[in-house]
Amino acid sequence: VPVGQVRFDRLKVGWEVTYSVDQVFRSRGLGSHVLETAIARFKLEQDGAPIIGKVRKSNTASMKVFERLGFLKLDHAGQYVTYSLE
Repeated sequence: VPVGQVRFDRLKVGWEVTYSVDQVFRSRGLGSHVLETAIARFKLEQDGAPIIGKVRKSNTASMKVFERLGFLKLDHAGQYVTYSLE
């Protein structure tokens, strides 16, 4: 049963990652596992370009996921917090 999805979109410099966990599977700690697994596989197939993630400030669970996985906070202006993983 699919629990979520991860998508990588090419930017001018690097890649933007977006992910979601199906509502039925949220609050079980799966976000970190899903994103970490996808990033590990992605890095095997792509160059060392940075991976960028944007999270709504109201989505504290996703902010914790990015921080737990070693993303650095770049910007927190407006509605979003932007993270980067080198």
